[in-house]
Amino acid sequence: MSKVYIFDLDDTIVECQVNYFVVLSNFIAKMVDVFGRMSPHPKDIAHKQHEIDVVLMKEPFSKERFPKSLVKTYQYFHREIYGNENYDKKIEEEIFAIGDSVYKVIPKPLPNAIETLAKLKEHGKILCLYTLGDKDVQMYKILNNRLYEIFDPDKIFIRKKKTVEELEEIYNYIRNQYGIVDKSEFTMVGDNLKTDIIPALEFGINAIKVRSRNPFSAIEDEFDYKEVDNISEII
Repeated sequence: MSKVYIFDLDDTIVECQVNYFVVLSNFIAKMVDVFGRMSPHPKDIAHKQHEIDVVLMKEPFSKERFPKSLVKTYQYFHREIYGNENYDKKIEEEIFAIGDSVYKVIPKPLPNAIETLAKLKEHGKILCLYTLGDKDVQMYKILNNRLYEIFDPDKIFIRKKKTVEELEEIYNYIRNQYGIVDKSEFTMVGDNLKTDIIPALEFGINAIKVRSRNPFSAIEDEFDYKEVDNISEII
């Protein structure tokens, strides 16, 4: 019986977080320039942006979320420093453009990621791509990394949210197509505990977590899954 691997995209196959860090550093530099000697500490800016972004993440995914979190961070510190809401619209537009620039970066594949996927496919494994995000943004990454040579078009699933129900739809689709019934043959591979690992475990399939390089996501947990530094360890 063939084994099925359901792969996340961002920070599992291609770099993602590092590109956000670069844009965040540009945003912080902009904030320091805007507020001058009254500028908050860069650490305070980064933490406030993360705090705002986490709240916005509770809404269905939108590519405007990240740029919007930067604008809201600017607005927050403007109120803190000046005590009013007389925001500079030109600055808001410039900050939004800084945030939006992250979607124009072609992310690099993580070390050995493409080679690992090719080997798994060569060995007869069924590969699915299951990614959270805006369709145009995610397809931009897929096309520019030639991932369409690895994943069949009907096995690329781009969703606005990741839930047990969404995962069940993928499972049923693959099961109906290949006649695979046993959940033990399915493995979810991703870097995010909340969106990749927990839904997989709750649904009853295997899970492999790729260690995240995001300092905000380093948390202790007691879930039963395997953890690797790179998907090449799956081989």
